[in-house]
Amino acid sequence: MDETHSCHIAADNSISEIIGVLLIIILLIAIATIVSAMWFGWAGGLLSRTPYLKVNISAYDIGGDPNNQSIELFHHNGDVLSLQAGGKGTLANITLLLPDGSFANAIPSTDLKSFSPGQFIYISKKAGTPSYYGISSTPLQKSESLMGGKYTVNIIDANTHILLVTQSVTINGQLNPNPTVTTTMTPAPIHYPGFTVETWVKWNQNPTASNNNEMWATIVVDGDSDSNRRYHLQHDMTNSLFEFAIATSVNGGGSGTWIYSTTSPKKDIWYYIAGVYNQTDPGNRHKIYVNGIMENGATSDASGLRSSPNKYQVGSPGGITFNGESNVRKFNGVMGSSLHTYEYVLTDAEIQGHYNNGHP
Repeated sequence: MDETHSCHIAADNSISEIIGVLLIIILLIAIATIVSAMWFGWAGGLLSRTPYLKVNISAYDIGGDPNNQSIELFHHNGDVLSLQAGGKGTLANITLLLPDGSFANAIPSTDLKSFSPGQFIYISKKAGTPSYYGISSTPLQKSESLMGGKYTVNIIDANTHILLVTQSVTINGQLNPNPTVTTTMTPAPIHYPGFTVETWVKWNQNPTASNNNEMWATIVVDGDSDSNRRYHLQHDMTNSLFEFAIATSVNGGGSGTWIYSTTSPKKDIWYYIAGVYNQTDPGNRHKIYVNGIMENGATSDASGLRSSPNKYQVGSPGGITFNGESNVRKFNGVMGSSLHTYEYVLTDAEIQGHYNNGHP
C-alpha cells in the first residue's frame, strides 16, 4: 500500500509539473503576443509615409480638335494610387478648381480602379442629371469637352488629406457665359520639389547617453546603415542636439551630410522637429526646424534624395538595427502620432502652423 501510494504521489507530482510548465509556456506566448501587438501597432500607426508620384497635367485635344479639349494626366513615375475601392495603392481623391472659381470632385469611371506609372487618364465633363466631372482612361467624345479657362487639378491623399500634386492648365473652348461661384477654396500652398519629415518628441529620461547603445538616439530613419540611409532624423553622438542627415543621388554610397539644431533637448519637454531638403533653394537646401523655427541650414546639391532602401525604422527604447548592430541608437522617449514624411517641401508657414497646432 505504501509503495502504491508513493507511486500515485509521484505520478501526481509529475502531472502537476507538466501542467505548470504548460501554463508558463501559455503565459509567455500570451505576453509575447500582447507586446508584439502593442509594439507593431504603435510603430505602424506612428509612421505615415506620404505617397510620391510625378504627374504631368496638360490639355488634350479630343479627336485632334484644339477647340474641344479635356485634361490629360500622365503618371511619369512613383507610387501607384487607388482611385476607388478595389484599387491598388494609397486611396486618393482628385479635385478641380474650375475657371469660375467653383470647386468640384472628379469621379472615376467604375472600371478605373488605380492610377499607375506610365498610365494616361482624362478628366472631362460627363452628361447626367446633374452633369459631373469624370475620370476615364478611354478615348473621349467631343460632347465631353470642357468649358474654356484655367483649371487647377489637385491630387489628395484620402487618408491623411495631404496634397500630393497640384498643377494648373488652360483649356481652349467656349467660356462659361454665366459664371457662378459655388464653393470658395483657399489657394493651395506652393510645394517645391524635395522632402520633409516632421514629428513631436519628448524624452522620458535625461537625454545624455550613458553607454554606446544610446548614442545618436534615432527618431526615424529610412535605411539601416550610413551607406544606404536616405534620410535620418536623430540626435548627435551625445544626444545634446537634434540632427537631420540626408543623402542625395550625387552622394551615391556615402553617408551623406548632416546638420544640428541649436536647441538642446531636455527630459519631459515636448519638441516639434522638422527636417527639410529643398531642391530649389541653393542657399539652404538642407534645413532643420525646432518648434517652428529654422535653427540651421546648409548648402547641398539639387539632385534629389537617393532611392529608398525600404528599410524604415522608428526609434524606440529598444533601439534600431544600424551598421550591422542590433539594439543601438536607443531613444527612451515618446512621439506623438504626428510622424509624417512628405515627398515635397513644406513651407515655413506650414511648419509654423503645425507647431502652433500643438502636440497630439
